[in-house]
Amino acid sequence: MDALARKFAADSRHKSEGRLGVWMRIPRRVDYGLRAVIYLSVRGPEKCCSITEIAKQQEVPKKFLEKIIRDLTRCGLIKSKRGACGGYTLARPPEQISFYDVIEAIEGPIAINAWDAASK
Repeated sequence: MDALARKFAADSRHKSEGRLGVWMRIPRRVDYGLRAVIYLSVRGPEKCCSITEIAKQQEVPKKFLEKIIRDLTRCGLIKSKRGACGGYTLARPPEQISFYDVIEAIEGPIAINAWDAASK
């Protein structure tokens, strides 16, 4: 498992043994963006992938993914290569890309509000 996928697995663990649970709903755009970045991280830096390939492998709408990839490229998380062997790759090593980076690239600056379900 690559570094970004391991980080995702570690970040997504939730223990509810009397602790404050932190749940976050993410928009579909962010979900698809995270899937694309994880897919590219697994493919490696030398392998360019087309939007068609990413959309097919991740089962997301191609037109919607094009807009998301454009945002990720604009923010410097993904780079594009033109030509017959063109496509998309990560712009930096996967271990240097956080989920926060991806979310902020797609949604803009975010603020986190803590909510304690036990206090309600």
